[in-house]
Amino acid sequence: MKIDSPEMTIDSNCKPQWDSYKADVFGKLKEATRRLAKFEAMQLRKRTLKKRDSTKFAFVKMQIASLNATICNLRRLEMSAQVYALKDTSQNPAKGEGGTVYAANSDQIVFYVANAASFVHETTHGGQYERGEQAYDSTTGGPRGDDLFDEVAAYQAEFAFDAAQVKGLKSSSKPKSFEAVTAVWVNDLKGPHESHPYSDTGSAKIGRISITINSPKASLCAAYHLWDPPWLKTLGNDSCTLKSCYQNLKYKH
Repeated sequence: MKIDSPEMTIDSNCKPQWDSYKADVFGKLKEATRRLAKFEAMQLRKRTLKKRDSTKFAFVKMQIASLNATICNLRRLEMSAQVYALKDTSQNPAKGEGGTVYAANSDQIVFYVANAASFVHETTHGGQYERGEQAYDSTTGGPRGDDLFDEVAAYQAEFAFDAAQVKGLKSSSKPKSFEAVTAVWVNDLKGPHESHPYSDTGSAKIGRISITINSPKASLCAAYHLWDPPWLKTLGNDSCTLKSCYQNLKYKH
């Protein structure tokens, strides 16, 4: 299918909200760039920054890199052959603060978002779909191949956009840096409807090690061994992957 414009791959009903959230990301990048220039000027004057300023300087450089990556990801989603849509979390309270599903009736991947920060988070999962890091069950719409480290990447992207929102989430600690948003921190997150959705006993049941749609069955078994999902038994021999053997898999070709 020939893509004539980005508008073709974002549901037209959602495009105004999509553009508004994207403008928020550009605004945050502009703000961070101004802060970077301030620190660079300070460094030229003083040669050596105080520890506190040096920490802020390092943070804003990582923030800019992450926000640029988010913008590149949004452009990739806009140019994809896959159609994406946005819905407010109020339309599906079970999604809590956000979520991403596949809607078979419209052949769309739908991001449930509450605000611009969760938009950044959920569209990061869209980029993971584009790269084959995860996929969806075309019948249930639920994710397949998702893991703790996919969530780490999404929360780090969200942290770059709105650190205060991520710090406000309930976990074992309040992250003060990108490096503090780890698999352990994600594992310990407390969700709005249950204790710890990403933990060993949580409802998310995501992989415990990093996997993709091309991971062999042994890796998938290691990732999901705590739950032993029925679909895992359908993959056949050890050379099977999600991409090669999973029936009804929605993945990026």
